[in-house]
Amino acid sequence: MTTEEALAYLREMHQKRGYTLEMHRIMAAADLEWAKTYGDFIEATYVGQRLLDRKTKELLQIVVEAALRADVEQIQAHVRLALREGATPREILEALEAVIAPMGALAFRRGLQAWAAEKKVLRIWHTETEPQSVQAFQGIINEFEKLRPDITVKQEALAWGDLEAKLTAALAAGAPPDASHGQAVTCASFYAKGLLRPMEDVAEAIARMLADPGTAGRTYELGGPGVYTLRELVSFVLRIIDKRRLLLPVPFTVAEIQARLFELLPNPPLTTGQVDLLRVDNLAGGALPGFRELDIRPKSIEEIVPAYLAAASSFSVKV
Repeated sequence: MTTEEALAYLREMHQKRGYTLEMHRIMAAADLEWAKTYGDFIEATYVGQRLLDRKTKELLQIVVEAALRADVEQIQAHVRLALREGATPREILEALEAVIAPMGALAFRRGLQAWAAEKKVLRIWHTETEPQSVQAFQGIINEFEKLRPDITVKQEALAWGDLEAKLTAALAAGAPPDASHGQAVTCASFYAKGLLRPMEDVAEAIARMLADPGTAGRTYELGGPGVYTLRELVSFVLRIIDKRRLLLPVPFTVAEIQARLFELLPNPPLTTGQVDLLRVDNLAGGALPGFRELDIRPKSIEEIVPAYLAAASSFSVKV
């Protein structure tokens, strides 16, 4: 079986099921015939329409996988599908609550983590300060939230002068909004101050995909050349800035409590969403094409971070 056949099978699976997992990507690359046989079984028992509708099946998948203590990523996939099939976040939570006794508190907590991770908050800053404009923005947000009940959007209207100052402080603190108005001159200023990260290799990959008709319909994973633990990354940064700090491991339970307290602050240094992200490795799976197939050598952190930190350290922000 060729790589193209494996990728075609994964695309077909994602279209039918609404998700693919690491297991599917590994088996499609290692033993496509077995993966297809297993897929036929899932088609007959889970994806195919029988007496139970898809929403009910997804609720069952969520509580069973939580009870079996499946990976949070796997449970999240079914949470997303349940929301897509019309389930509300409250219905999913109630399904988990209904089986807390038989499946146990630890399994319930795992399911709760997957449920909470899918209720995302997007922060948007803009410069439309007129009341009618803010109201129009909110109308668009309300319509979006109806389509995506797993996402909450919070807008903040700022004058142009206030926006630049607030963005500068937020970027320096590492807590910018998810989307914001901006001007070319402002972005150039941020880049000169080391507040924007270089993304040349990613931009080059996008340009090559747009220029090559053969990439149409394909999914690419763009990952750097190295794999690091969080401890290794922190140690690397400390070496660059010539600082010595005692690094101690923090259990996720303690980190989650800290994050909930920090979220009471205007610009929290740690959020519960970030803690949830730390629970799952952020790595390219390897089954999909990436930089290598586009003939691009991605830059390593050793090439980028020292200059980035040097520029950032020469700039101070008064908050």
